[in-house]
Amino acid sequence: MITLFNRSTNEKIAYLDDVIIEDSIQITRKINGEFTLSFELLEDDLKRIYLESEGYILCDGYYFDIKYIEKEHSDTLTYRIECEHVSYRLIENEIEYYTFDGTPSQILTDILSGTEFSAGVIDSTEVITFAVYEETNKLGLIQKLSNLLNLEIDYNSFSISLKNTIGENKGFATIFGKNLKGIKKIIDRRNNLTYYDIDLVELKNHPDYVDFKDLEKVGVGDTIRIIDKAMNIDIQNKVVKRSYNPIKSINSKLEIANSIELLTDKVTKIQRDTLNKGKTYHGIRISPDTGFES
Repeated sequence: MITLFNRSTNEKIAYLDDVIIEDSIQITRKINGEFTLSFELLEDDLKRIYLESEGYILCDGYYFDIKYIEKEHSDTLTYRIECEHVSYRLIENEIEYYTFDGTPSQILTDILSGTEFSAGVIDSTEVITFAVYEETNKLGLIQKLSNLLNLEIDYNSFSISLKNTIGENKGFATIFGKNLKGIKKIIDRRNNLTYYDIDLVELKNHPDYVDFKDLEKVGVGDTIRIIDKAMNIDIQNKVVKRSYNPIKSINSKLEIANSIELLTDKVTKIQRDTLNKGKTYHGIRISPDTGFES
């Protein structure tokens, strides 16, 4: 069930299942990075009013804020809706620099103070010094903390956890001719990455696999095996990104890699390549008003 909530009151205001175009809905999630929802729906006067007010959506157990609405009239009146996971709200909390000594649980609790989010399960108890001497935001801090600890960010409602892995290794195999529709191998020497883009047919709902449906499930963070004899591929790696339809759960697109590129990596690189007056870099700021400030 796909539910629309009022952001101001957190009350349920509408169910969207009867107006959503089933083939259009897609959730995309990347470990420690992109987490979005998009879909199209048919015109409905009452629900249009609800959608155009500030709200958020519960879909497949996750909450998403509505960020983009596009109305189109061709044969019918339809809306295209684009949403971001509610954790993106933490981008609004800008921070010049940050330091904290303590356990990861204490650090995450401190970062989330003053927000509607709380710290969940933290798979690390080591006391550390966490310091970021550049302008960022609270989501960026959490991503940098998880990267430092080699942990993965997970969500349960408005609770944020840092786990050793958000996935499993259930012996899932994707094999060309069985459940693998297409595969692309990418060698990116600029970023020292080798990864695979996969079009997957999920067999968990297929009657021939009813006795194995638990073994035919795959999610972000899972370790899976890829077999394609024509491309001489037989490797085992991690699902770092998944795009799927949460209603039909038939076809998924997976990105498989042994390295995780954070959502903030490219933004951070751009920020480091461009010096801006008045911004803090490694604890130092230069501006016309104050000159050199450390």
